[in-house]
Amino acid sequence: MEIKKRHPELSEREQQLITLATQGLTDVAIANRLGISEPTVKSYWGRIRSKMGPCNRTELVAHALKEESENVIQELNEEIERLRNALERTHKEPLDLQLEILENAPDAVFAIDQEGSFVWLNLEAERMFGYRFDEIVGMPVSILVPDDLHDRHQLHMQQYFGKPERKHMGEHLATTAVRKSGELFSIAATLASIETPNGRLVTSFVREITESQALASLAERYGAPVS
Repeated sequence: MEIKKRHPELSEREQQLITLATQGLTDVAIANRLGISEPTVKSYWGRIRSKMGPCNRTELVAHALKEESENVIQELNEEIERLRNALERTHKEPLDLQLEILENAPDAVFAIDQEGSFVWLNLEAERMFGYRFDEIVGMPVSILVPDDLHDRHQLHMQQYFGKPERKHMGEHLATTAVRKSGELFSIAATLASIETPNGRLVTSFVREITESQALASLAERYGAPVS
């Protein structure tokens, strides 16, 4: 998928700063790497902000996460469409094939019932969140949500089940999730509602977004090589 560079006016040196930042270097480390002073590095960040907007490094990361989340969601939706097309072309029992494809999908996939409890998840979901199938089925999906976001998540769930539609999560920034270990991380996800004989289920495709991936994607947008 081709991504248009939004700030082609960035100089080669400014692009270098973004590239080195994607590798986790501090301003002091960037100065040492480029053989310039730390005040000079800060002046370059000032020029970058004048072209990209008045944002600090944290806001730059947040901006990168949001843009990367949007791209990942588009890829997830394209993958869902490919799965649907595959189902239409096969003579195998659709339900059996669907489960087989979802079980081995590269993205985490899980389904919850109207009570907000897990009824199914695939192998990648087990790996991503750290829970085995047998210990998470029947548990509330809120166990994947940080404590300070529980109330907001509960409200969003109620609103979604009241008016189900295909929906993106993390519209402003990448959504924050929590693993069994307690580690917080960012995800992009899509939601879809399906009717079953036992009631409505919500399925979700989830992909992890790391800060370094988002920054690397940002650097590519602005023409900086990522090593």
